[in-house]
Amino acid sequence: MVEITRRGFLAGMIGSIASSLLPNISFAGKNLKLTYISYKNKLALRITVRKNESYASISQLYTGSERKTNEIRVFNDNQVLKSEDKIYIPADLLRTPLKQVLEEN
Repeated sequence: MVEITRRGFLAGMIGSIASSLLPNISFAGKNLKLTYISYKNKLALRITVRKNESYASISQLYTGSERKTNEIRVFNDNQVLKSEDKIYIPADLLRTPLKQVLEEN
């Protein structure tokens, strides 16, 4: 008789959920349409600021680190963020998966 522990059960459930989601994640990347824009003579991704977003949250989302917050802020001339504003993220700061999607498009 095999004894199933709570930890083992949870690990199995999380693993099965994650594996069922992976095909959808990779499929989403193929349908995502992103393009570079030239801004200040650099390739950049133009995004729309959502409500309550900050440079730090945008940096975390698009670059994977809040350490690049100041670089993004300076690149955008220290613009105060408001909902629906457009800002630019230099392509060299983007996470690798985003760079791959941009290069495919």
